Amino acid sequence: MADGVGELRASAPVASHSSAIALMNEIFVARNEFAATFTISAVA
Repeated sequence: MADGVGELRASAPVASHSSAIALMNEIFVARNEFAATFTISAVA
């Protein structure tokens, strides 16, 4: 059955999961840039 409510329930966890993965990626990139800043200032 393809009613709108069933489809909404099925897609909500997927949307939540992808936004959580996007947030984790943002944190990972920021952490790596932060570590690179310390590495550069230690070398300089």
